[in-house]
Amino acid sequence: MENNELEKKRFYISLVYSVLFLLIIWLVWFVEITLDLDFARYGLFPRKLSGLKGIIFAPLIHANLTHLFNNSVPMLVLTTALFYFYPDLSVRIFLLTYLMVGIWVWVGGRDSYHIGASGLVYGLASFLFFSGVFRNYIRLMAVSLVVVFLYGSLVWGIFPIRMVYPGNLTF
Repeated sequence: MENNELEKKRFYISLVYSVLFLLIIWLVWFVEITLDLDFARYGLFPRKLSGLKGIIFAPLIHANLTHLFNNSVPMLVLTTALFYFYPDLSVRIFLLTYLMVGIWVWVGGRDSYHIGASGLVYGLASFLFFSGVFRNYIRLMAVSLVVVFLYGSLVWGIFPIRMVYPGNLTF
């Protein structure tokens, strides 16, 4: 096979992994909506033994369609990039990020149920950015720049800032 064909095949395989994970998330949401269930209680509740199950389940559960969509687009891009540029490390990095984010939230999160894949998105974006910078390899540094360009504003989401706008609107 020619090099271009190998690159296309690697990209499609990377895309398949991303889409499979997204299908799981969307299937969970579809089941929850269709059967009129509330899976939030399976989310992560910090520092409670019963909340440990959320380490596994929380990234699969979303509050509404907007929440799900807002996690799906970056998850597709970042997971595809992870599996494409780091084929040998990707499964380990994905699973480690999945679990470590849950553990960190369980240890240090506020006393509330936490759901959604946002932590996983932050973890993957961080890995792709810092790995590209530290490896000093031009292709991976380009990935770092793309991640910063696309998701650089994610950094503001980690700060518990209450924004006050003119007219007393708060977000």
